[in-house]
This record gives sequence, structure tokens and C-alpha cells, in this order.
Amino acid sequence: MSFASLTYGNLLAALDWGLIVFLVLAGGLFGLLWWKGYLLRLATFATQTRIELRKCSWPTAEELKGSTVLVMVATAILGVLVVLIDQVFVGLVTWIIDASRGS
Repeated sequence: MSFASLTYGNLLAALDWGLIVFLVLAGGLFGLLWWKGYLLRLATFATQTRIELRKCSWPTAEELKGSTVLVMVATAILGVLVVLIDQVFVGLVTWIIDASRGS
């Protein structure tokens, strides 16, 4: 069957079979994971993670704002430093190339 001869009915039949195959494979995978105990371990992990996150001390809004500003300033300073070092290397390489040409 070519793509040009595909009709609406044929397309629906192909999609139905594709959906059926997908659901059978997904169901089989789910059953295998359940049988092997992976789903129980995943549920236990999620529960333990939730319990541990309740124990965490979360920053206040002011602390979060202060940390955000600090990270932005540090990133800007680091960016300027990288640009300056890059310009020094560009000048150095340009000087070496010019010197090797005998200019």
C-alpha cells in the first residue's frame, strides 16, 4: 500500500493496530516491572524522598533573593574575567603571528 492510496478508513485501522500494539507492549512492560518488584521499589523511593524533603529547611524568600543576586553578580564577574583573559590571549596570539611573519 502506497502513501497516496491511504484512505481515512485505512488510516484509522492502522492507528487502531498501532494503539493496540502499544497498549499490549506497555501493559507487558508494566507487568514485568511489577513482577520483578521494581514498581514497589520506585514507590518506596518516592515515599522516602517525600519524607526526607519534609525534614529539609527551605530558604525564606529574602534568603532566596539574596542568593539569586549573589549568583548573578558572581556570574557577571566571571563572564567579564573570561572576556578579559580571552582578549589577552587573542592579543598574544596576534603578536606571535605578526612576529613570525616578520612584520
